Amino acid sequence: MRISNSMVTNNVLANLNNNSEKLNELYEQAVSGKLFVNPSDDASSFIYSMKLDSWISNNEQYQNNIESCNSWLSDTDDALDSAGDILEELEDLAVQAANDGTLSDSDREDILIVVEELEEELINIANTQQGDQYLFSGTATTTESFNEDGEYQGDYNSIVRQVNSSTELEININGQEVFGDAFEAIHSLEEALETGDTEALSTTVLSNISEAVNTINTCRAEVGAKENRLKFTQTRLEDENTSLNEILSNNENVDLAEAYTNYASQQYIYEAALSVSSSILQTSLVNFVSS
Repeated sequence: MRISNSMVTNNVLANLNNNSEKLNELYEQAVSGKLFVNPSDDASSFIYSMKLDSWISNNEQYQNNIESCNSWLSDTDDALDSAGDILEELEDLAVQAANDGTLSDSDREDILIVVEELEEELINIANTQQGDQYLFSGTATTTESFNEDGEYQGDYNSIVRQVNSSTELEININGQEVFGDAFEAIHSLEEALETGDTEALSTTVLSNISEAVNTINTCRAEVGAKENRLKFTQTRLEDENTSLNEILSNNENVDLAEAYTNYASQQYIYEAALSVSSSILQTSLVNFVSS
């Protein structure tokens, strides 16, 4: 088959174009640090990077949720700790009132005043807020948990947060569940003080306070267990994101030293091709004119 001048010219130009495209591709990699920039560069790797980015983003959101949960649970535990201190003081007052047979009406009234002040403080604790949200009102977080009489005002719903792809965690404790026994104990103490019922003080009242303390301790144990669980979940998510970021880097990042070397090599090849092509094209042009 006879090879025409136009065939030679087209072949030379096509090879030059291929070398130029390869040189430009290596240039883009060296400058951007990425193996690909557009989906057309490497469709399968581009899609895989999108999936990795999505997984990493989801994990970061779960970690943000965990931080929010930890803050909520920490404030809850602080409130329960303070409530426990109040109950200890109430227990001491009940024991004092029950065991001291020489207490006058005036003495009991003085103790009653202290108890009423402690009740007010317990209501304040039960109405603890994080920002503008009440911790113990269920999902009715803008509603004050307890009124001035110690009556529950919230709902009985759970506040749930997603902490990983397959786990939701209930972060709130219902106010009535936490403080119901405590307010019942206080009211029984106040009634016994008002009537001078020392027998009730040494039996029913102390029993009620003990039950309230147990309730608070049980709730604190529940909060602590959730905090520990979140700590393990947080660590697992951090480890997973470290692995995902490594995979993402291997999938799309270039070795810059290698990229610079490849670019320099391709540039040398391209310049050599230009030189050879120039000679071939000149010869082809001469042959074309001669013919």
